[in-house]
Amino acid sequence: MFTVFLALFVFSQSASFIEAVHIPPYLKPCHKSYNFSACAMENANYAIPFLLKGDRKLGLPPFSPMEIPLIEIKGSGDFKVSLINIKVYGLENVKPLVIDVDFEKRKAHVLSTIPTLIIIGEYKIEGHILIFSLNGAGPANLTLTDGLYTYDFEWILVKRHGVDHAKIVKSNFDYKLKHIKYYFKDIIKGDSALSHEPPLVEMVQNSIFR
Repeated sequence: MFTVFLALFVFSQSASFIEAVHIPPYLKPCHKSYNFSACAMENANYAIPFLLKGDRKLGLPPFSPMEIPLIEIKGSGDFKVSLINIKVYGLENVKPLVIDVDFEKRKAHVLSTIPTLIIIGEYKIEGHILIFSLNGAGPANLTLTDGLYTYDFEWILVKRHGVDHAKIVKSNFDYKLKHIKYYFKDIIKGDSALSHEPPLVEMVQNSIFR
């Protein structure tokens, strides 16, 4: 999610994309030159603390913590996990590693790392994994450690009030995690012991973080 506002930030670096009057002072512009990536990296690190607080003018809510009403994850067959009313902690520690922008091809690549992301909320799980029938619901706690998060996107320019604006038309988000630790209370309703058996826990984890 944080890659979205990083992407918005990258676009805001060029006055040809948005009207200068709409650029908040913490978004420092960079010229489209050979050192654009270095400039964007430096200014992104400066802007992130401001963006995390939210900005009504940009339509950005607070990101520390980030609140998400619903995330649905569908696996193979009838397997499904819903994360409800979740809060994500740790985005304040995001560090952009790479910001590459090809203005001619209108493509961009953003690579960032976050040491620890903690996700807290409620969950509902249903479906089958092998011979296990899962029908649990309750509190959920996930900890994602040493994550690398990649966001690639392409854009076109559209006219708005006579000014060129960037519109993302294609994007891809990917991630790699060094370690995942999570707690779903009673993923098999009424069988607390089996719900926490390591083999079952690992299968559920692999189904969610494929």
